[in-house]
Amino acid sequence: MIDVDEEGENHVRRMVSQELLKKKETVTHKSAGHVWARLLSVGGGSSSTISLSTGNGKATGLNQYGDGAGKSGGLERSLNELLKGEWAATAKDEVGSLIVQSVLENWNETAKADVVEELLADIYSCAVQQWGNFVILHLIEHSTGAIQKKLFERLTETQLACELSIDNFGAKAIEKVLKVSGMESRIVEDYVKSICEYGHGRPALIDIACHQAGAQVLTLLFTSAPNSIRDLMIQTVRRNGVTMKSSKAGSKIWFLVERTRAWVGH
Repeated sequence: MIDVDEEGENHVRRMVSQELLKKKETVTHKSAGHVWARLLSVGGGSSSTISLSTGNGKATGLNQYGDGAGKSGGLERSLNELLKGEWAATAKDEVGSLIVQSVLENWNETAKADVVEELLADIYSCAVQQWGNFVILHLIEHSTGAIQKKLFERLTETQLACELSIDNFGAKAIEKVLKVSGMESRIVEDYVKSICEYGHGRPALIDIACHQAGAQVLTLLFTSAPNSIRDLMIQTVRRNGVTMKSSKAGSKIWFLVERTRAWVGH
């Protein structure tokens, strides 16, 4: 094992950083990905350490990003340049997904701004794909401030929100946004109004209710949202009872609505 800290020689860390940055494919390589994850997880303090398995002896050295990547923050800049325009594609790879999550977790808002922008620009394809969905869920759960605001507003835009709500992976992203936002938030209110008012021939809420993953989103709302939100959904569901009862998932929502009506005194 090699323990690298800020006080020792920086040769090992510089060498590792330089070699990895030469090969873009290391970001999605199963073995090299673990080394990337370790590099990215190192904090910025003087006691930051990194352990690399080499099978022989010990060596110490390197500051946070290593001389190989330049001054502090150099690895961030170099990796950002290496993957510019490819962050969304990287997020949809099994190993790359872990790397992107590590970047989102360990880089500050300024450093990861370009990464987030690329993910937002291709958010649908990320949210509905197995590995990309993990990245979007991580971003939803851990983002704050301006990034969180922009992310939540994007995910709950009417058409995108409706499309995500009828996808097995996408619905998980919608459900996570609603939970993190809080049932009394404007995000939840806007989402419900959108799915009740938007649609081609019938409200999108009905299509969502008739989809297994979408029905889970609505179940969350019927069991946790304020009465004003539930009332709007109840009215929409009851106007489309025949369609609802013709679907296995939809019929479950229909009976949930009937129980909710009895409980709140409709």
